[in-house]
Amino acid sequence: MSTWQLRAARCSLGQSRAAPCLHLVSLAALLGVAGCTTSVNSVSPPAVTAGGPAFNLTVLGSGFSSTSNVQWNGATRSTTFVSATELVAQINAADIAATGNASVTVTSSDSIGGTSTDGSNAASNSSSNTESNAETINIVPPSIDAADYQIDPVHDGAMTFASASFPSSPAWRARLGAGTPSNVVIADGKVFLTIGTSGGSQLLALQQSNGATAWGPMTLPTVGAGSADVAYDDGRVFVSGGASVYAYDAGSGALDWTAGFGVGSAGPPTTADGFVYVIDSGSATLYALDETTGAITWQQPLSAATGTAAVTADGVYVSATTSGCYTIDFRPATGEVIWNSSGGAGYCPQTAEETPIVANQLVYSPDSSGTTVFAAETGESSGTLADSLPAAFTSSTAYFPQGANLDAVNLSDNMVAWTFNGDGSQLTAVPIIVNTSVITGSSDGFVYAVDETSGKQVWSQTPGGQVEQLSAGDGLLIAVDEANADSSG
Repeated sequence: MSTWQLRAARCSLGQSRAAPCLHLVSLAALLGVAGCTTSVNSVSPPAVTAGGPAFNLTVLGSGFSSTSNVQWNGATRSTTFVSATELVAQINAADIAATGNASVTVTSSDSIGGTSTDGSNAASNSSSNTESNAETINIVPPSIDAADYQIDPVHDGAMTFASASFPSSPAWRARLGAGTPSNVVIADGKVFLTIGTSGGSQLLALQQSNGATAWGPMTLPTVGAGSADVAYDDGRVFVSGGASVYAYDAGSGALDWTAGFGVGSAGPPTTADGFVYVIDSGSATLYALDETTGAITWQQPLSAATGTAAVTADGVYVSATTSGCYTIDFRPATGEVIWNSSGGAGYCPQTAEETPIVANQLVYSPDSSGTTVFAAETGESSGTLADSLPAAFTSSTAYFPQGANLDAVNLSDNMVAWTFNGDGSQLTAVPIIVNTSVITGSSDGFVYAVDETSGKQVWSQTPGGQVEQLSAGDGLLIAVDEANADSSG
């Protein structure tokens, strides 16, 4: 493995007390307001990236009604009443343009009936607004960790550093031994990956500074031949393989918890906002596990499905097969189905790499003949791409490996803008994007950086053997290569 340093309730009062005078009716109204039980228990997501797109905020609590409105820093946002314990509010891109935090509360408007001043039975039309406790949502800078498959929870393969330049030689190399490497996670001052051998899979942590072993290798008890897949969040490393998910302390390598599903094989994990999302192929079930305990927060049955969920602030997207190929969007906090759209005839590609990708507020989902595109919020079909995933995405272009070629496909018209051929050998690593360069690797052992606009080569290195995996995070570019049947770096 080679690494280069990149410089880089409704409170419902009911009937008022019977009273012959206005003063007692007013007192009842005041007492009713004080007794309101509207409360907010949690918000999802609890944190969101500054400069991100508009999203739907899920608010969980109690005492909600059709008159309830979510307040963002005291300003009302468009609110959908789901149940007495759940609201969904539309948060604007302008609300999260800069880092900081926001206060989320819920207000409800309550009508109060009473006796009129003239002693008749006509009801008065008084009303009151009640407000819940406040929850805080953090607006954070974009992460520079490579925490999931294809770098981030949306799997777009893109990483942006403050600055980046490509050096003439690796900062360090680390020999991993024979085996099949997993995806590479770069976080918490370390580089995490697994190596799969005929005897099982082992988890390894290397120091980012010099490639020395930080801890491990740790043998994964229930994982047979082949590598397990890795993700990171909030000080823990999550590994899935066999019918289990394991959570390790990123600093020490101590096992925090294990979650087992009994049958099947757990696909690559995706981590976001306190949850680990895993698709178990044996039971065809999507699980949302609590990152701290491993407890199942919710689960949803799928049809035949493997691969990896793509996760945004307000959606968990998976591909599944019934009579055709479907993309399904679940609400992250609760598992409710937001939309379910057909993506064409035939089976979905059932491999870990061919998983949905979210970019530009669109979902790019694999189908039997290419890639189907949906609006992330509504599921409305937005067309198709002729090329098949995996790929890396910018705001205007997708970069697809096609045998010996790397094709840049304009998302506006599905036309190839340029093709890069490199050394003419097979491209063996899924491409990634670092700032304005597309990085790819070949079976002949070359790593290339290509200008994303022109397709011209701007850098290359030869780490030693066939390039298996690429990742970028925390100012590092990591290449895992195979040399003489060994993975080296």
